[in-house]
Amino acid sequence: LGHLIGESTPEATIRAFVEESKENLNWILGLGAKEEWLNIYEPDPSGEETNEYAEYPDDNTVGFLLFKTEGDQPHHIHEFLFSEMKKRNDTIEYKASTPLESLVRDASTGEVTGVVAGGKSYRAKRGVIMCTGGFESDPDMLRDYTGVKGYPYAGKANTGDGHRICMKAGADFWHMHGGAQYWLSLRNIENTQFVSTLYSFTVKQHGITVGVNGRRFYQDFDACSNFKKYALPDTDITRNVGYRHGITQFGGDMAHLPLPEKGWFVFDQAGLDAGACPEETSTDPVGDGWAVSADTLEELAKVIEVPEDELLKTVKQWNEFVDKGEDLAFYRPSDTLTGLNQPPYYAMLCVPALLNTDGGPVRNEKGEILDPFGQAIPGLYSAGEFGSIWGHLYQGGGNVGECGAFGRISARSALARS
Repeated sequence: LGHLIGESTPEATIRAFVEESKENLNWILGLGAKEEWLNIYEPDPSGEETNEYAEYPDDNTVGFLLFKTEGDQPHHIHEFLFSEMKKRNDTIEYKASTPLESLVRDASTGEVTGVVAGGKSYRAKRGVIMCTGGFESDPDMLRDYTGVKGYPYAGKANTGDGHRICMKAGADFWHMHGGAQYWLSLRNIENTQFVSTLYSFTVKQHGITVGVNGRRFYQDFDACSNFKKYALPDTDITRNVGYRHGITQFGGDMAHLPLPEKGWFVFDQAGLDAGACPEETSTDPVGDGWAVSADTLEELAKVIEVPEDELLKTVKQWNEFVDKGEDLAFYRPSDTLTGLNQPPYYAMLCVPALLNTDGGPVRNEKGEILDPFGQAIPGLYSAGEFGSIWGHLYQGGGNVGECGAFGRISARSALARS
């Protein structure tokens, strides 16, 4: 995990996460889940079942669990936990539409003694645990901390309120660039709706993506669902491709790309026939507002307002790569190279998409939130992706895992206070 989490997360915090994560399955079962509800993936010594970064040593030693999505049972861990919480309404008071406004602190000691939420003050007997998610739905924070104008799939209520509240309390911050972000995802022409469900990006093998200048500018088969196909154990990660929750190989390193505000997914009639626009979305993408079309590339360039000469040059070079069977510009996998030769030609809008951000207040191995000098702010704790431990490379499922792990760690630490 040290390869992924990064040097800024201390070993003690990493170890606390690892050790507590081992208890996630027993915790779920102890709350009342049944094993038959779950797909449980144990660590695989054979190496056949790998995780997101298969190239790193011991990647196959990490297990995970998923709720099954069929049958008369909870289909997601959130659904299960929410139902269990409601069963405990004698000890848990759940309040929706009660936004956190500020922390209450003792003027002499700086101790966090409660919160103001929904216009009322609430006293905390042992401490306050911050688990307010990321800032993926605050456009200004996204721009400031990640450099990209992104469009979130989820977390519509995650607008950074908890971050600002902890800033006011003097918290230190880390991993503000991190998270499951970004890739260029298909939208309707009006830019109001995503074309497909989260991981339906295999359609991009049927064309190329260009910027507003008409040029390709990155490894544009950004298909999150297929990264494992191009990330085999013991291969060279510095040459592999494939988007891993928005992180991809760039100059031999794995990095978040500084993606532009929009691009265009360009394909031809053969690409459309092969599935460039998912059939479940539309069988008439132009008529339904998902794409624009033209009989020639010159006309298409005018429709999408990109330089005609640049688009023609880009498509000519791309078709040469297809004929050679190798993308010598950005090394797209050879099995995703599809020529653009059969008019009419089509274009669909692409925008930078993300699942969530990970950055926030620094936490230690006890779940305590720290100030810039490494001192714990008394009575203040965090859990989940709010100040996540994940740094440079996020591992799929890691945020949900740390919600459970650091939720319990922080709760125990708060309860241990006198």
